Amino acid sequence: MKDKIRKAIEQNTFKYYGLRYADEYYELQCSRKWELGEPTENELSGLSVIQITIDTIEKTLNDINFYSNQGNYLFLIGSDEAYNGEDDNELVFDAYSHKLITEL
Repeated sequence: MKDKIRKAIEQNTFKYYGLRYADEYYELQCSRKWELGEPTENELSGLSVIQITIDTIEKTLNDINFYSNQGNYLFLIGSDEAYNGEDDNELVFDAYSHKLITEL
């Protein structure tokens, strides 16, 4: 999986990359704001991901396991538009600028 991520990042030109668990691709839309470990009805302005770079692949794969209960599939997503989320290494990709790169 590490090599697949490295190759995918090297073959694309996005400014930002992130990992996201989901059950289906169509769930890669605006994320919900969470409070006290529960999702609220409030949506973020984009898709929440855990940032990954060539230099952080192994660490990010370890960190993303915390979110593995939120879906059966792990996706690598790229975007040129992002802002920092509330969690460590969380980015929120603009709702209209992110692109699925690959399922992992």
